[in-house]
Amino acid sequence: MRSGFVALVGAGPGHVDYLTLAGLKALQKADVVLYDALLSAEFRGLFPKRSKAIYVGKRCGRHALAQQQINALIVSHAQKGKFVVRLKGGDPFIFGRGAEEVEALREAGIDYRVIPGVSALNGIAASFTLPLTLRTGGNEFRAIQGHHLPEDSQWWQDLARYKGTVAIFMGLEKLASTLEKLLAHGRDPATPLALIESSDDGSSHAHATTIQTILTLGYQRVGHGPVIVYLGDNVRFMDTKAQTFHNLFQEAPHVLAAHFH
Repeated sequence: MRSGFVALVGAGPGHVDYLTLAGLKALQKADVVLYDALLSAEFRGLFPKRSKAIYVGKRCGRHALAQQQINALIVSHAQKGKFVVRLKGGDPFIFGRGAEEVEALREAGIDYRVIPGVSALNGIAASFTLPLTLRTGGNEFRAIQGHHLPEDSQWWQDLARYKGTVAIFMGLEKLASTLEKLLAHGRDPATPLALIESSDDGSSHAHATTIQTILTLGYQRVGHGPVIVYLGDNVRFMDTKAQTFHNLFQEAPHVLAAHFH
């Protein structure tokens, strides 16, 4: 049987409204959908009724399947001639392990396409008007993951002196030790800091504070979703009370109607 095709689709940061048109078109063709955690229940309504839906989600410390098993599933279904959609939260190539899945497809000789998604990096920040770059402030940004940070003192010194916006993915578990190391290498304890937490229903919650306040008072989680930490002066610009993108469409249809008609 001729091999099928695989689309690695970035679903955006949680809610179905962030899915791109290209991603939706791929889903409509899917025979098999392997989907992540961190996606709202509305996504299931977009899966074709004929398709086979397989949950392969990962949470911190709780993985439905190991990455190698996910790779094997993708390849196996494609080798049966199926149109496979690997639906991934955020963007496949921004802390999404999409490259590992592409490697498996290349080794198996299977055709594929990567359909980018709105990354939580900028999508979640934009929901609360937190600009990653600001001409009059931090005009660059740096994204790191907080699970396995290096011990190298020069690396920490460079990060502590960085003037742009720093986004830390998966950084909540080791947040206190990360902030302590930054202070030890010269970071100002009054540096603005924001924590944006995503929930299973696609909503987000933002909290703006400073490094010193977090080290003194800690952070009380709203739920069990992922948290991205943002550091830098641009945090001062954000609006923690802003409506998230999907809530705007759900809660203010009369306002939108006035603008679009």
